Formats: sequence, C-alpha cells, structure tokens
Amino acid sequence: MKQGLVLVEGQTEEQVVNDCLRPYLEATGLVLVPTIVATRRTIGAAHELQIAPPSRLRKAFAAYEKTLHGPLAIAAIGVDRVRAACPHFARWLDTLESIATAP
Repeated sequence: MKQGLVLVEGQTEEQVVNDCLRPYLEATGLVLVPTIVATRRTIGAAHELQIAPPSRLRKAFAAYEKTLHGPLAIAAIGVDRVRAACPHFARWLDTLESIATAP
C-alpha cells in the first residue's frame, strides 16, 4: 500500500480527506495522509474572509459550521458526483489514482 501526503488548508479539508477521500482511494491501494499547512488563502485579509464561501453560507444559514457541514455535504453528495461536477477535482483524483497504480 502506498501513502500520499496531501497538504490541506485547515480542519475542514483534513476531515474531507479522512472521511471521504481516504476510504474512496484505499481501494486503489493509496492511503492519504492530510497535513495542515498555512497558505496565502488561510492567512488572507479580513475583507477576503467576509466574502469567502463560508461567510456567504453563514448569511443564508446562521447555524452553518464549515468543519461540520462541509464534510457532511461531500459525504452526502458522494465523491463520484463531485468528481463528475468538477473537472479540476477529477484531474486531481486521476493523479492520485495514477500514483497508486504506478510501480
């Protein structure tokens, strides 16, 4: 079994990797290991945080918690449907799967 280090921006992304992507890719022989890193986006200015998707969601749904509802939404939708709807995500998964099958 191969391991792949995945750099993530925060707890939500780490949880998505652990709860959704890891089980999905383990069948290919690849175990993902998420590691949280600081990026320009995570350090962003206050005005950027006010227009970020979680802020907009919170305006529509006051109880929205990114670390809870984000992974739940991915799990409910399913990795295959997210992959079909998002070409960038699909290419990323293709790359991970190719790593798993490479000698």
